[in-house]
This record gives sequence, structure tokens and C-alpha cells, in this order.
Amino acid sequence: DGLSQLDVWAVAAQGEIYHYDGVSWSEVADTGNQTWYDLAVVTADNIWLVGNSGRVGHFNGSAWVEVEDFGNMDWRSVVFSNPDNGWMFGGNGEVYMYDGVNWSQFIDTGDQTWYGATLIGTTDGWAVGSGGSLLRYQSGGGFAASGNLTSSAYFMGGSASVHILDWNESNPCAGCDIQFQVRTAPDNGGTPGSWTDWSGSGGSGTYFTNPTGELISTDLNFNDWAQYRLELTGNGNDSPVLNGVRIYYLP
Repeated sequence: DGLSQLDVWAVAAQGEIYHYDGVSWSEVADTGNQTWYDLAVVTADNIWLVGNSGRVGHFNGSAWVEVEDFGNMDWRSVVFSNPDNGWMFGGNGEVYMYDGVNWSQFIDTGDQTWYGATLIGTTDGWAVGSGGSLLRYQSGGGFAASGNLTSSAYFMGGSASVHILDWNESNPCAGCDIQFQVRTAPDNGGTPGSWTDWSGSGGSGTYFTNPTGELISTDLNFNDWAQYRLELTGNGNDSPVLNGVRIYYLP
């Protein structure tokens, strides 16, 4: 992370902290046997580091110091929109928020690793995680009430019969939900041909709603490409989290 092309910072797996001045990289600090996963450069004298074992480091313009130790947490990403608005994302689903004075838990998304995040001011933010998971924050201290995602097209290796769709989810709130649809297409010179209708467990226009698995309509059989889309519904304060999805098929 950095403030300009002449002021860029990087962290490493053995405690090293490096700086780039527009010409070369140089080591400016060594915090010992500590893995730092990410850093956020807020201003020239306000830089935050996050790493394994719950460690949080800070540069105050003159020295690098450890300011927090959350114990058995691996912080994978840190991002700031301004000195009073920061976020940390962990390897066990934790999301913490900084208010200019203290770090406090904002949400626990369960068995989920969040690898990176970005903010658009203080009103909108995105985090990306394992299993293709996406997490969105919107102003008002909550989440979008709904969202959707369409996967890339997957080549099944030839004409195939699709059988079952299942997925893993963390669903923390009443009124939260995840539902899927699937479609297939024949091959057309290495790309999908004409797609079928989007279908759920009841056929065209319906949805898959049971994460433990539901049968896919036989109308989607004997095509070469598969694709899914999902719709997520939250209550504004919490959000369901998708941890992984599987489509079972036989060539």
C-alpha cells in the first residue's frame, strides 16, 4: 500500500517492513518472528499492520509498535477510508471495525477466511474470501438487503448429465436466505451455445433452497457447459455468507 509512486510500503513473512522511495526498496524495520499479511497506509505517520496470532501493529511517524494482540486470530486484511474508519478481516470469519480509538467486533461470519477488502469512502465496502465468497458493507451500519452473483461458465468436459446442487452457508439471521438457479448449454466451438432456462429443483423459473442438496431437473442434461447464479437476502443488519457451492455431474 502507499500514498504515491514515491511512497510505497510492503510487509513480509518474517517481520520485515519495506519502503519504496521511487527508486529502490529498502528494509526500514524488523519486528522479529512475525508474519504480517497486510498493511494500510492512512497517512505518512499513520500505518497499520495485521498478521497472524492476532497481532496488530502501528507506525506513529517515529516507531513501529504492537498495539493489539487478539490471540488466536489470523488477520488477513486491513483497510482504512480515513483515520477514524478502519476494518480488519480475519481467517476465522471475524470482521473488526476501528472508530479512531478502539477496535471492536462488527460481525463474525463463521468458518470463513477473508483475504482482501476495499472501501469506497465510509459508505460502501467489499471483502473477498475463500470459496468465492463476497461480503458487502453499506452505510447505516449494515448490509445490502439483497444481492446476486452469476458464476462463470464451467466446461464439464463434454456432454454430461447434471444431478445435484448443494452448498455451504453461514446464515446468521432470521429473514436471511440464499437460493440458486442452474442452466446448461451445448458446446459451440469452445464456448457455450444456447443456454437453457434458469432452473431450480422444480424446473424452469424455480429455485434451489436446500443447502444440503436438491436434484437438478433432467431438462438440463446432456449439455457441455454449466453455470449457476445465486440470490442473497439479508435483513440489513446481517448477511448470509456463501462458503462453497458444488454441482455434481457425470460425463
